Amino acid sequence: PLVGRAEDDAFKMVLLTRVVDVAFAIEGDADLPRDRAAFDRLVAAGSSRLYPTFARFQQAIDALRPEIQKTLATLRAQAKHPGGKAATADIRTQLEALFPPDLMASATPEDLDQFPRYLRAMLARLDRAIANPKKDAEKLAPFMPLWSAFDLRRRSAHSPRDAFQVHMAFEELRVSLFAPELKPAFPVSLQKLAAAVEALG
Repeated sequence: PLVGRAEDDAFKMVLLTRVVDVAFAIEGDADLPRDRAAFDRLVAAGSSRLYPTFARFQQAIDALRPEIQKTLATLRAQAKHPGGKAATADIRTQLEALFPPDLMASATPEDLDQFPRYLRAMLARLDRAIANPKKDAEKLAPFMPLWSAFDLRRRSAHSPRDAFQVHMAFEELRVSLFAPELKPAFPVSLQKLAAAVEALG
């Protein structure tokens, strides 16, 4: 979201489309109305949910924005620290994957509520990596091959939402590996993630 003007405009368009989809319950494989009466019912129900849905997305985004700014500022400040060089590079790649221009095409407000914790985990990791870069590299090593496999598969996944949920599981694993005090939202392991990646097709 904190990018150039064109990317920001694209983000807003995707967000507004997503709000409509959620409010009118026309996401994914949802059945669309097949007659006028069903259409009228959909419009009536969705119209009443439109503003609350937008407000919920806006609430989640507003809570996330200062965390993004803090994370980027810290990365800039630590950019030249030799101990954190590798971790900083990986975290920047992680951020790019976590905040693509089409993020809102798959994310829900409940998903976005977890993002500040992911960002705080990045900063906790960076502090530890600066103090002990070898230990950080050892933690990352078994993670990267599976992430690379997922990165290839998600581009052709049948369901973008399924791919997004697997991505969130990767973020929870990063929390578990690098900042366990922030507590993963659910148990996750490399074995479970390998099965989830394979299931993407």
